[in-house]
This record gives sequence, structure tokens and C-alpha cells, in this order.
Amino acid sequence: MKTIHNVLLMLSMITILLWSCGRNESGDETGTIDQAAADFVPIEAYVVSTQSLSKTIELTGKLQPMHQVDIVAETGGQVIAVNGRLGESVIPRDTLARIDDEIPGSQLEQARAQALSAKTNLQIAKLNLDSDRQLYESNDISRLAFENSQLAVDNARANYKSALAGLRRARDTFFNTRITSPIPGLISRKYIEKGAMVSAGQPVYRVVDMQTMKITVGVPQDAVSRVRVGNEARVLISALSDTTFTGTVRYMSPQADAQTGTFAAEIHLPNTARRTIRAGMTARVRLLIEQQGPRLVIPEYAILPEGEQHKVYAIRDGRAFSRFINLGEQADRRAVVTAGLSLGDTIAAVGIKNLKDSSRVYIEQVVNTPE
Repeated sequence: MKTIHNVLLMLSMITILLWSCGRNESGDETGTIDQAAADFVPIEAYVVSTQSLSKTIELTGKLQPMHQVDIVAETGGQVIAVNGRLGESVIPRDTLARIDDEIPGSQLEQARAQALSAKTNLQIAKLNLDSDRQLYESNDISRLAFENSQLAVDNARANYKSALAGLRRARDTFFNTRITSPIPGLISRKYIEKGAMVSAGQPVYRVVDMQTMKITVGVPQDAVSRVRVGNEARVLISALSDTTFTGTVRYMSPQADAQTGTFAAEIHLPNTARRTIRAGMTARVRLLIEQQGPRLVIPEYAILPEGEQHKVYAIRDGRAFSRFINLGEQADRRAVVTAGLSLGDTIAAVGIKNLKDSSRVYIEQVVNTPE
């Protein structure tokens, strides 16, 4: 395209110079290059090309973190340490805060002792049963005494299982005095301070996973059949100077919203390395609903309506000539041309309102892609 651009600019300059020289040789005292250039209409040209045409719909929604969790205290007591700070990055094994563990620690030691005692009693009962089995087989004890030994083992086993359950509860209660996050992320809320009393079920922190963001939009019914999981979406965030990010449709609701009649689509997009995308930001989503193969396309702003017809100005030998065209589909400020132009034709794209048939033109710039 750069070569075409240079050739067109060179041809335009040669045309101006030749025309101005002709005026000078005929004796016209005002036939300078500047005066000659004044008779030329400056334009931007576009070389007709084939491009893929994408159809999109624009929707609006708010960005949310992929995961967020309100962490609650699972045991009550006094807060003796607060480690997690607002905005801090955390991972699941980090201890955000500690609750006084003196009583839970004592209960844990007691539960361990009870479990050990129950295990010992079970082992003794099993040894007694083995001994009584030999005595019973040699008719030295009664059947009732042997069955009592069997019942003693069953009772010791039950006591041991109960002791193990108590040990697990005590261990959980002890470790619940260490408040941790179930997900990696950033601390966005902190509801506790050192020395405060908390009760089981009380919120203490909120952690949000900002690595991947999501936005939910309502897809209208006339477009829902063309939206698929995996479709690309362009997300423009006004708070970030309309920076465009690329997202992907990850979920499509099978049921319309009862109030709006639209179908919820969830779009995921990766955050930046510095986590500049924040929860609650408003975004415009350009959702791809159809991707067509290569078509002969031109910019919409290069088209002039004339009655029920459409025309463009084709550039040839430094002049502009009107040419009627047939149009197909239009999308993203581009129009498909079905007749009237060929691949590689040069048309005026900017400055067309100043043109007439056979107007001399000066090409200031060649636009390679319709904007």
C-alpha cells in the first residue's frame, strides 16, 4: 500500500507541474505552480480492497472481579493479631488475622489425650479378645465370657472413633483461630481491628480476584441466536480513556430476563499486569455476532447518495469521475460494493463534497483501511 501511496502522490505532482508549465508556455503570466495548485481539489484517496466484514452489537455493563469472597470468622474470640492490610495481595496459605487460641489450644491437647487413651483401650480389648478366644477354644471359659470380650472390643472401637471425631473438631476449632483466604487476590475490605471481639459467622475480610475480570451484558433477542460461547468481544472502558481490551464470551443464559427480555452473556477478559481494570468500572462491549469472508469494501464516508442511488468519485489520470455503485451489507462504518468498482480502483475518500465530474485532484494521503 505504501508503494501505491507514493505512486499516486508522484502522479498528482507531475500532473500539477505539467499543467502549470502548459499555462506558462501559452503566455499566461499568472500560471505559477501555486496558482495551478489552487485549481486542484485536495483529497484523501482509498484503494479498493477486499476485507473481512464483522457485524457487532454494542452493549453496556459494569466490570466485576471473577471471584470475590467475604471471609467470616469460624470461631469466636478476641483478635490478637491483624496481618492483612487493605490492598494487599494474598494467597490461601497467608494468615490474615489471629484469634486468641489459648482455650482452643487446651481443648485440642485434651482431645489428643482422649484419642490416645481410647486407642490404648481398643488395643487392650483386642489383646483380651485374642486371649479369651484361645481359652474358649480349649473350653477354659464359657461362651458368655468370650462374647463379652467381643462386645468390649466393639465398645472400645466406638469410643476410639468418637475420640477421633472430637479430636478433628478440636483441631478445626484451633486452626479456625487463623483466618485465611480461600482464594488468591487482593484485600478490598477489612472489618476487624486488633483487640476486637468477634463471633462465629462475623465478616472479617473481603478478598477479590482481579486477575481476570468479567462483565455481564443483556443480549437482545434478535441477536441471541448469533452469539456463541467463545465469540470475541471488544471492551471499551471510559475510565481508562476508552482503552480497548479483548474479551471472550464464556457463558450465555438459556433463559431471558423476565423484566428486560434480554439474555445474559458473561464476558471474561484478562486484567493488565498492573491491575488497572477495577471492579465497578462502566464499559461498552462490542460483541461480535457475525464474521463474513473477504468482501470488496469501501469506507461509508466515501459514498454520496443521489436520489435512490449511490455514487463515488473514482480517480483516474489526476481527475475525479463520478461512478454509480451497488451496495450490499454495511457494518463498522464500511460498506460492501457488489457492482461498480473493482479491486485496486482508487476513489476519493475525504474531500468528496468539493468534487465535480472531471475535477483535478491532488492526493494528500492514501487511506489503506476504512476507519
